[in-house]
Amino acid sequence: MRPFRSHSPRRPLVFVSLALLLVGGGAISVRTLFAQESEGAHYAQLDDGNSVGAMKNMSPGAMARWVHDFYKTHPMVGGLAPQGSPVVTFTASGTTFDADGNVSTQIDTVHILTSQTVLWHAASGSHTVTSGTGSSDPNVGALFDTPINSLTAQNFSFTFNTAGVYNFFCRPHEFFNMKGVVIVTDPVVTDTFTIEPSAFDTDHDAATQVDTAYIRPGESVFWILIQGLDEGIHTVTNGTGSADPAAGTIFDIGIDPTDSTFVHQYDQEGTFPFFCRVHENLNMRGVVVVSNLVSAPPVASRKIGFASNPEPNPSSGGVSFRLGVPTAGHASVRVFDARGQLVAIPLDRDMGAGVWRVSWNGLRSDGGRVASGVYFLRMTLPGYHDSRSVVLTH
Repeated sequence: MRPFRSHSPRRPLVFVSLALLLVGGGAISVRTLFAQESEGAHYAQLDDGNSVGAMKNMSPGAMARWVHDFYKTHPMVGGLAPQGSPVVTFTASGTTFDADGNVSTQIDTVHILTSQTVLWHAASGSHTVTSGTGSSDPNVGALFDTPINSLTAQNFSFTFNTAGVYNFFCRPHEFFNMKGVVIVTDPVVTDTFTIEPSAFDTDHDAATQVDTAYIRPGESVFWILIQGLDEGIHTVTNGTGSADPAAGTIFDIGIDPTDSTFVHQYDQEGTFPFFCRVHENLNMRGVVVVSNLVSAPPVASRKIGFASNPEPNPSSGGVSFRLGVPTAGHASVRVFDARGQLVAIPLDRDMGAGVWRVSWNGLRSDGGRVASGVYFLRMTLPGYHDSRSVVLTH
């Protein structure tokens, strides 16, 4: 669904193209870029103890040469493959990474959720995107360290799967304080909409066409296209419909089997409708009500499905919960990652009516430990299904 865009650019999916400048066959691009540069002009000054002055006087070609030559002797970190669809962008221009659109903010900070992706885009000049507080950081470049420039390798993206504070900087413009910060937090996912062929489902009642989720400010809602349940193409678009002047101004996300999830944190009280552009004529819509007055009966009082929430949550290992089975029949619990891919099946058998204790040990079906991040337990009973989110930290 590449035509659809979010307010914070998530679409189109941006592929990193470090391309010919930095890997084999790049001589022509480099030669063209430096065609008007005198051999080594300014470049040789970089190690003479006057780095700031040298950088100020460097032409664009000389700066590009510095970045190019640095990565000839230092490995790039971060990979050439795209990391995901970005929810926020840092634009590299001059001597700043800009994310807030305010030129007076030298060091911008963005807040994202685990499993979300940040994009760096070079609007002008040659730069690096290097993890760490600066070149003296003992862990400099350990997470990512890659060049970007406005001609041949404009974009780099990285998906943050673990909560924390992540500093980064530009190597050639470090002395100009060209830095930024990404703060990653685990989402408090209170409700989940599974994406059905023509409906967003959260109440598990097929008779309810337009479902409503109730959450508090600061909590998140998760949308997931379960692989095998629906292989269609959808969008999750804020607004009452395509005629709504505000449609797509908060989020407008394409969902398909290759990019099958979306999470959004609601920070303000209010009523927030959303719809699917592709299936709008089928009334594929939903509503999120955000209020500090939201009150719901405790999950433990339910006799069907999750009779208790998964605990502990967050967890550094496994989780367990109670499962209410109303009538004898086949029951299953499947675990999906934030991309909607199946990672484990803790339960898949016939069960008698009653309340049962179920556990997931935090391992994949092949026995390996899953990575830190958000996971979703999809429970299916005869005529009923439900889901819960858990956060694993290692």
